[in-house]
Amino acid sequence: MLGETLCQRVAAAAWPHATTPKGKVTLSIGLATWETGMSPEDIYKRSDQALYHAKANGRDNCQAAAP
Repeated sequence: MLGETLCQRVAAAAWPHATTPKGKVTLSIGLATWETGMSPEDIYKRSDQALYHAKANGRDNCQAAAP
């Protein structure tokens, strides 16, 4: 999955970031798929919920919204 690959690449780069708990830059991603009839607001809300889920699960990961 592209999101997981991006998270792994950022983690491997180990860019320092002193003010974060892990001391390095991390990446949290929320993904959602578009379905027929969805508005831009709908997909934004679904991906935003997935992002909050990723952050609630320790950050530095990728979460997909339920279909």
